[in-house]
Amino acid sequence: MRHSFVFVLLLLGCAACSKKEPEPAKEEIVLNQPVLQGDSLVLTWSKPANGDQTRYWISRGTTPNGVLYDISQNGDGYAPLITATRYVDKTAAYCPYLTYTVRGVGPDGLVTVVSNSVTFERPGLKTIHAQPFDVQFDAQRRLLYFFGKTGVITQYSLTTSEVTKTIATASIIGYSDRATYNGVPELYVPRQDGSVFVYNAETLAKIDEISVGASASSVVANQGLLFVSVDDKTGHPLKVYSRATKQQVGEASGRKITRLRMLPNSNTKLVAITEDNGAGGRLTTDLQYFTFLANGLPTPNAAIPYDGSQVLSTGIFEVCPANNTFITSREGTIYKENLQFEAKLLRGNINYTSFAFDPTGRFIYGGAATRSPSWTQSVEVYDAASHTLSRIIPTKAYPFRLFADGANGIIAVGSITVVAYKDNGMNRAEPVTDLVVEYLR
Repeated sequence: MRHSFVFVLLLLGCAACSKKEPEPAKEEIVLNQPVLQGDSLVLTWSKPANGDQTRYWISRGTTPNGVLYDISQNGDGYAPLITATRYVDKTAAYCPYLTYTVRGVGPDGLVTVVSNSVTFERPGLKTIHAQPFDVQFDAQRRLLYFFGKTGVITQYSLTTSEVTKTIATASIIGYSDRATYNGVPELYVPRQDGSVFVYNAETLAKIDEISVGASASSVVANQGLLFVSVDDKTGHPLKVYSRATKQQVGEASGRKITRLRMLPNSNTKLVAITEDNGAGGRLTTDLQYFTFLANGLPTPNAAIPYDGSQVLSTGIFEVCPANNTFITSREGTIYKENLQFEAKLLRGNINYTSFAFDPTGRFIYGGAATRSPSWTQSVEVYDAASHTLSRIIPTKAYPFRLFADGANGIIAVGSITVVAYKDNGMNRAEPVTDLVVEYLR
């Protein structure tokens, strides 16, 4: 019996010896999976058990494994340092992936602990991976064309919501145009190598090419003629070619041209905007007006010389289908056909990124990016006659190009990154990439 009692005491003693002290609470922030709430994301996280964190910083990225940017101090999606363990991100980019981390900040302002990283995937969202300087819309075939400066052209079907064709043209390219020739839809692409390539607009197969003798920046097609702006040193920057013979049939004198736009229902009236990096890299702009006979020969006109007082932009340049006025630049500068300045839409700190007119010319739709203090995006609708604001349509992405689509409303091609322009109106502050399509009414 005595031996048994001793054995029990020994077991109790060993158990007491093996008993561990409780582990101290972990100094960590556990960030939970974000929850979608409308167009916003709700973030919640744990407070460190032994922490002295009084505030939190939030960082966000737009790819699963990419760079995260602090949204708690400045930049897109401004949020102040917060004391709660919950935050509603109302400025989350409209993109497939959003990645977050949270950092705890102590009383001395130093980060003491960082959370885990979590990634949210938006359900069903498709993006178009492209870096375009221009986009075109073919309403009949329900196609979008994305043009990259390096020569990549991407065709996207609005019917299937898929990229249908991508080609690399092996040249720096300019502003293109489309027309039907001999029953075939054609796409005319001006090239830096001194030619215009002709593609089948449906298949993007190359059909033909036309030599224009110098670097070409823009082309307009009208009734069997191609009007091409070229880097001509003799003072004739606008050449006219027959699509049938591929021979030059006319030219117009003037100053260097970057982009041409045709006034609708004309044979042929063209407005040209120039951007030129002059001495010291200073960007200068110019505005010109050209008129032609049906055979491609130029005619005199009474355009008012451009005085340089207004901001111009080749990237933001649209013509009204009803009255031959046109609008350009981040300031929404409106001109009449004879280049007489009419008005501006600019109000507050808005940067306009794109414009479209409804088919009747009654309304002007302006894609807008506004920083106050964070970037927000919308489409503003103006009465074209009075230039007064009619309504504002919120958008999920930052508008890059707008297209009137008849009774269907407006097609907005938007970027998941901010589309903003510097003071001269021409240089985009960030590259436009990964685009989405929205339908607005």
